[in-house]
Amino acid sequence: TGYDSDYYARYIDPDENKITFAINVDGFVEGSNQEILIRGIHHVLTDQNQKIVTKAELLDAIRHQMVLLQLDYSYELVDFAPDAQLLTRDRRLLFANRNFEESVSLEDTIQEYLLKGHVILRKRVEEPITHPTETANIEYKVQFATKDGEFHPLPIFVDYGEKHIGEKLTSDEFRKIAEEKLLQRYPDYMIDQKEYTIIKHNSLGQLPRYYSYPDDFSYEIQDRQRIMAKDPKSGKELGETQSIDNVFEKYLIT
Repeated sequence: TGYDSDYYARYIDPDENKITFAINVDGFVEGSNQEILIRGIHHVLTDQNQKIVTKAELLDAIRHQMVLLQLDYSYELVDFAPDAQLLTRDRRLLFANRNFEESVSLEDTIQEYLLKGHVILRKRVEEPITHPTETANIEYKVQFATKDGEFHPLPIFVDYGEKHIGEKLTSDEFRKIAEEKLLQRYPDYMIDQKEYTIIKHNSLGQLPRYYSYPDDFSYEIQDRQRIMAKDPKSGKELGETQSIDNVFEKYLIT
């Protein structure tokens, strides 16, 4: 589909001194018709002295957006799909994917561009658990903020210790930790409500998973493959690395 200035402005704040790209692409999962939303990327050309953009740079910008959207744990970015196009703001076509190999020359007088269409994604497959670990370390981080946003101190980190696979963690126990830390650090404040809890399962593993809990919850520490540390030069295994689950919470305070 085409686009007008209002459509373009949704994704980019034009800067007359910089070459910028509004990247409005989504992903097709390889071997299926499944579409994954990625769009909404504002990218500034890395080398402003060269009127050239490379395929690798545009794909890296899309990968960065996938990380922000936590899509990189489930999908691998393969390439542009056949319908990918780079356009100037006045809708002139600079390239279509079928003839875009390594780079494309940009126009001297044009600062703003739109990349649209699709990219190809490949679903990551989690390997079966053949050597399960027995424990995971729980790392807890809590953020406090007032509703008006005027007071928002740095997050507080708590090492919650080693837990066995199959043990359960509850919202009540983390609420107690949050209350204790708030009393210790900021005794003039009280918790008003929880904004969110996010748990990152197996953060050092190949395929970490995220779980979001807006309200009360009970989370069971799940099975995962043992993580083996290796010597970066020889590749020799050095022993098991402790698996980690991260718990992030934010509370509004008064």
